[in-house]
Amino acid sequence: MTRQAEKKQDNIDMSDFEEIKFLVFRIKEICFGIDMEQISEIMDAGQAEKRRRRAPRFHEQLNFKGETVVYQAPKILIIRGKEHNPGIIIETPIDITAITVESIQPLPPLIVGSNGPRAIWGVAFRNSEIIMLVDANEIQVDLSPSPNLRTLPTKQKSVKQLTGG
Repeated sequence: MTRQAEKKQDNIDMSDFEEIKFLVFRIKEICFGIDMEQISEIMDAGQAEKRRRRAPRFHEQLNFKGETVVYQAPKILIIRGKEHNPGIIIETPIDITAITVESIQPLPPLIVGSNGPRAIWGVAFRNSEIIMLVDANEIQVDLSPSPNLRTLPTKQKSVKQLTGG
């Protein structure tokens, strides 16, 4: 490498490589963030309806035990590399925020060793808010028929409704 090339390399702004962009959303007043690199698509209910997608709700996959969660404006995230999966329903994102790698805190060992959700891997702080960082690839979507899968309502009528039978 020439002396000039070495000098250029030394002048590279490394801060470009030290941030991760997260899609931030809230469930029950808790902020969650998913790395934008893990998301291939965000769909609204109308798009999902046209594609006949059904998806589990985010809070059900992370065991918010006994909690009733109402999604006011749900969106469906399609996870990169898992496009054949149904996706996961989240509340409408509130922000896309860049978080420096050095500001991310790991979870305490007590939580890591528990039977809690393995998808949450760290926390970050934005202003006075805590953002729980989620590894979308660790969210285990159960594709078997169960109450956790929601079919988005459609306007199409069944054969029985059309024939009166």
